[in-house]
Amino acid sequence: MLYDDQIKRALFVSKAVAVTPSDTADLAIPGEIFIDEAGTEGNAKVDLLNGGTITIALRRGEVPPFLVRRVYATDTTAISIYVNPIEL
Repeated sequence: MLYDDQIKRALFVSKAVAVTPSDTADLAIPGEIFIDEAGTEGNAKVDLLNGGTITIALRRGEVPPFLVRRVYATDTTAISIYVNPIEL
């Protein structure tokens, strides 16, 4: 149902925290990375919560299946990046 999907999306986004990419600082709380609907699609270089560094494509309306702990400024081209925090 579209209505249920809209509610789920609103709840997901309501917890989101804006990300300032940094080559030196981890996120205050790790989580699922995405860009907002008005954001610029592109790549994000990230450190995964369970280890490793990868570059992922960020597209509007998609949430990649990764939990991240850092979003690098270097090699990140996406704009309006957010993280939906997770409880550890």
